[in-house]
Amino acid sequence: MLSSCRKRTYQSSQSRCYGFTLIELLVSVAIVMIISGGIIVNYNSYIDKEKTKSAIRTVKNNLRYAQSRAYNGDKPDSGCSELLGYRVRFTVSTYSLQAQCTEGLVGQAQSYTLESGVTFSPVPSDFLFRVLTRGSDADATVAVAGSSQTLRFTVAKSGEMSEITVSP
Repeated sequence: MLSSCRKRTYQSSQSRCYGFTLIELLVSVAIVMIISGGIIVNYNSYIDKEKTKSAIRTVKNNLRYAQSRAYNGDKPDSGCSELLGYRVRFTVSTYSLQAQCTEGLVGQAQSYTLESGVTFSPVPSDFLFRVLTRGSDADATVAVAGSSQTLRFTVAKSGEMSEITVSP
């Protein structure tokens, strides 16, 4: 049997034990678990923030795409005599872009879904990017919310899109 206790013969007859007690080991394990828990919580918060940032950037890029199609007058191949612009519609977790002509909404809508855990909060009003003017028919604020932060940008009637900011 191995023992961490060794008897010192040259000094005295007392034995001395080397190693850790059970209490010391339990305290060490508890400290490591507390630190690990904090790291995991911070990592999950970081992942959520990055997911929210990615979603708002994707929405903004897709809106710029719709804006440029309206500006260039890119109308659907059939069913559109005169293009009025591109309509943007929102639900809690999806949005779509579709050509609006004098005949109404024409062509296939391009629909996009936000990642799980990310929503529009509040849901923005629908608006239209107009042909050639690069403007829209209404001011709109687009806000994307994750579990730990909300990011937003605005689309002005002039068509300008503001920088992405963190909502209070």
